[in-house]
Amino acid sequence: MSDMLQQIVKELKERLPGAVATGIFSVTDGLMLAVASDVPETDMDAMSAIHSSIWEKIRNFLDVLPSEIVGNMQSMILETDDASFYIVVDKGMRIALMAAVSSKGNLGMLRLMSQKYLEKVLELIYR
Repeated sequence: MSDMLQQIVKELKERLPGAVATGIFSVTDGLMLAVASDVPETDMDAMSAIHSSIWEKIRNFLDVLPSEIVGNMQSMILETDDASFYIVVDKGMRIALMAAVSSKGNLGMLRLMSQKYLEKVLELIYR
């Protein structure tokens, strides 16, 4: 299955205009399941550790807020000077897909394609 997940993130990265990285990670522990990146020598173990740490902080932040305000997290956008990062989570809070585009990327396309590819991932894992 890991080869199929890898194929999905690679396809998304190739089809998404301006994409620099895509990945799939487990929401429960933040571990990367597949990644495609333009960054040379991308280290999956290092990425998993970083995602796990970031994800834990986000969950701690959301846990502090009243559920009437927060509800369930569905997606998140992080924008920097040079890139936009979009994370979309399935309704069961099990799997998340992350995609990053350069500053020239289209945010609408980023959101639309990320959701579409998350559905492909869920079909593969939970069919």
